[in-house]
Amino acid sequence: VFVANPPRLQQLIDVYETYGGPVLPAIKTNAEGTKKYGIIEGKKIGDRVMSVQSLLEKPGPDKAPSLWASVSGYVLTPDIFPILAQTKRGKGGEVWLTDALQVLASRRAMYAAMVDATYYDMGSKLGFLKANIEFALRRPELKGELRRYLKTITR
Repeated sequence: VFVANPPRLQQLIDVYETYGGPVLPAIKTNAEGTKKYGIIEGKKIGDRVMSVQSLLEKPGPDKAPSLWASVSGYVLTPDIFPILAQTKRGKGGEVWLTDALQVLASRRAMYAAMVDATYYDMGSKLGFLKANIEFALRRPELKGELRRYLKTITR
């Protein structure tokens, strides 16, 4: 889940409208994140935009070309579909979008929007909890009681 203003998707659309090619979201991660996300190899070409040279799925810190992770939601062009149809199945018998994106990046210009947002990894228990707390604190009927409760936690 992204918390952003403007919304993450709008940031991706803005890059698409400027550069005219597929756009991936990019968030800064850490060494541990290189084991969990697709990692972008790219070159900064604008204020918050990179030209994507390659994308590696969960390479780990030793093989990661950067700390820019591509997570959750893309602006893609129709030329991804024939590539997906020809992509061999990876781990677990799944077609990995990252594999198809790697092929697409080798054929045409692809971009990454360095998203100005807070990202909560809903695949982790802590990320799930943090996102729920943030959104609950935005709700007028919940925020007062939740804040009072959080202040009572001492462990």
